[in-house]
Amino acid sequence: MTNTSATDEFGVVIEDERLNKENLSRGRREVTDTFVIFRENALAAVSCEDSLNTSPLKLMAFWSPTEPRHPDEMFRPAAILLHNALASATTLIDHTRNHVRRCYERHSFYAMYGEKVRTVFAEQELPQFVQGLRNFTLHHSLPLTSATLSLNPDDPNRHRFQLERDRLLGDFDWSIRAKAFLERQDEKFAVFPLIRAYLEAVTDFHVWREEEEQKLWHRAMLAQNGPNSRVAREARAAGSATASQAP
Repeated sequence: MTNTSATDEFGVVIEDERLNKENLSRGRREVTDTFVIFRENALAAVSCEDSLNTSPLKLMAFWSPTEPRHPDEMFRPAAILLHNALASATTLIDHTRNHVRRCYERHSFYAMYGEKVRTVFAEQELPQFVQGLRNFTLHHSLPLTSATLSLNPDDPNRHRFQLERDRLLGDFDWSIRAKAFLERQDEKFAVFPLIRAYLEAVTDFHVWREEEEQKLWHRAMLAQNGPNSRVAREARAAGSATASQAP
């Protein structure tokens, strides 16, 4: 989508004159920090499964422990990492939304951002499911309850942590798209590949957002401090007036 904001006779984008550069800078830094927190949590979550699949010793320790363990103890490390990834995903959503509203609510970028969110997240089943899973985890119950081990030694993903479809459906209120996604899953289905896919979508979105905001930052600098800015024009006009009044 192209930003079609109007320009004045000097080529300055009029709406960029109103942008608060201090808010832009601070907000972008804060959103970047929040994105990094989510990314690190998501990578830690998927890596806990990857580490089992790439280490025969870890795989054996999980499935054939030297001492008996309660199932809760077996799944607790992965459950913690999944919880943290889901919780930080919503933190990122809220921080980004608040930043964009605070800085651009009267700017055409606000509508552009809203359209991007709608097409990437609101209209897609996987993001809707992951966001619903966050609500399930934080407000209803911990969802991670099982794992599976393939007997095929050539399978690169022999170990999978799983969710149980019917348990999730239960009496929890899912969005229409999240429920449609969930109903198509097997009775038990792997969770961390979904977190990985969601991380990829979020990363692409925030690369787009940062690139667009970087363009807006440069435009705001030109609009407010460039050679054709209102300040520069008024300064030139004042200088010309002073010169014409000189004896």
